[in-house]
Amino acid sequence: MKAGSWGIEVCALVCLLAVAAACGGSGTEDSGPDASGSEDVCDGIDCGEHGECQEEESEAVCTCDSGYVPDGLTCVAGDGVCDDVDCGEFGECDDAGGTAECLCDDGYRAEDLTCVRECEVWTSPETLEVPSVQLGGTVTVGGATPAQEQRLRFESPDGAHFSVEVSPEGLWRGTDPDDPFDAETVSVPPGDYEVYWERRGVGPALLDRGLLDTVELADDTNVELDVPIVAVDGSLDVGGEPAGENVRLRFVREGGGEVVFTTDDAGQLGHDFADDLALLEGSYRVYYSRGSADGQTHPRNEDALISTLEISEENSTISLEVPRVRLGGSLSADGEPSTGGASLLFEGERDDAFEVAIDADGNFAIGADDGSFPIMPGTYQISYQAGVSSLATHPRNELVPLREIELTGDDTVELDVPVARLSGTLAIDGESPARQVALLFFPEEEGVGFSTTVNTDGVLGSSSASADIPLVPGTYHVAFYALSVGEGIPPNREAVFTTLDIDSDKSVELDVPVVMLTGSFTVNGHPAEGPFPLRFEDEDDGFLQVQPRPDGSLAPDGHPILPGEYSVFYRAEFGRTSPWSQPPNRTTLLAEVDLRSEGSVELDLPVDAPRGEVTGGDAAPDVPIELW
Repeated sequence: MKAGSWGIEVCALVCLLAVAAACGGSGTEDSGPDASGSEDVCDGIDCGEHGECQEEESEAVCTCDSGYVPDGLTCVAGDGVCDDVDCGEFGECDDAGGTAECLCDDGYRAEDLTCVRECEVWTSPETLEVPSVQLGGTVTVGGATPAQEQRLRFESPDGAHFSVEVSPEGLWRGTDPDDPFDAETVSVPPGDYEVYWERRGVGPALLDRGLLDTVELADDTNVELDVPIVAVDGSLDVGGEPAGENVRLRFVREGGGEVVFTTDDAGQLGHDFADDLALLEGSYRVYYSRGSADGQTHPRNEDALISTLEISEENSTISLEVPRVRLGGSLSADGEPSTGGASLLFEGERDDAFEVAIDADGNFAIGADDGSFPIMPGTYQISYQAGVSSLATHPRNELVPLREIELTGDDTVELDVPVARLSGTLAIDGESPARQVALLFFPEEEGVGFSTTVNTDGVLGSSSASADIPLVPGTYHVAFYALSVGEGIPPNREAVFTTLDIDSDKSVELDVPVVMLTGSFTVNGHPAEGPFPLRFEDEDDGFLQVQPRPDGSLAPDGHPILPGEYSVFYRAEFGRTSPWSQPPNRTTLLAEVDLRSEGSVELDLPVDAPRGEVTGGDAAPDVPIELW
């Protein structure tokens, strides 16, 4: 029975019951005219399931559904039932059964008289219950009422967090914008939390934040917290003398929070925005940086750990000392004096690191007459770094370990970086690349690799046929990197395709293998509409992006890619996909595919459309919330 005929039969039944009641009340079995003398002309008339009887000019006529015409006192299928029916671009109207019906394309279904896309949805709404407890309490600073607003941040071990504003009277801040401090409690998720004080403005303490306590919020709870501040002062000496101005000291508190103090011309500690210094009680690590102080008298170390301190009312005066020695030296490349442009990275045992440039004579470019610079004593790892001006003669590598030294007094160090030269050509599937591409060289041993371009003649390193590449001898994994796509260029980036052992000067002929990627992409088994970016990642962290076409194919004639085994991810791209038509998931694994030879992949993205509501306690939230 059609949905529209249900109301018709109910109305007819009500009409018959009314007539029967009237007849029964008259005490006669006559079924003719009613007490008023009028007669229902549709009584006993059945127009069939596709129409209903109506009275027109005291006669019964059948009013028929679309596609049907009256035939006496019944409705029969008529010609042209599809004339006024538009099923849309994904279906056609069919009248084979005497009625209008939409026959829809694959992936679409008939809804009324149109074709709509099939999509799996959650058939029953979900209700998510967000548990909550009431949190209240007071905050004091150094045992006294705070002089200004405070902020507390509660952080749970799983990364959940929330913040509570505290009034100058130390009361919780509510959510009423007209009277924000009227609330005695706030509603928060239950759990175990670390409670951090966060600085508002300059004071009372100069840290940006600091751990105060840990609390368990299983039920409605009141907490009383104190921010334990200590007024401090102090000084810094360098090499046994007052540090002078502009040295930076970074104080890092155990449990979080840090502040930077600077020195004045007498080496006394100060702060850029406060006359009085204050810290929270606790344990601190203190780190030295030269800042803008004189580079010929102050060690060049940056962010070097120089002390650990306990700050309390009993230990509020800080006296710090930075030791100093001097270091000179030079750098050569394969036994020849460096021509400048390169640099050396010094990494110390105090968690510090700094660079020293090399001048055109191969010496440390630090400006001192004796070719030395101030440095803290200790153990250092010295590594080579390429500079832009040295690429023609110096290895292009970065962070190549050269030597470890231990400084206990003034010293000089002579360093040499070995050099080999690489030349050759690159082809893609046997042909010179139609566009410029790049190669990445990753050293198997320590250090950071480098990149080089390949021109359209396939020559490594330059547009010149005589180009060669200086590098540190060793074993390298070579990866292909597409600078642009098209004209047979695989879109792979950082895709390792060979390994080279380079112990001395060497010429190579490299070829990037290619297979053709074909296949299709669907959403819930049906053709996809809109942008659905796919990311293919290989086992060596190489990757490529593929954008399926509107017809669902990955490419009409195939995508040239490097052979390998890939993990395929759907990745929503911010600003390019709509959460109303494409899933906003950032990274979703779709499949593991083997493309070591020619092959086709069939990929499907399963999609659900969640519906539901969120409650907190027994009520809906009164402010907007986000679910992750």
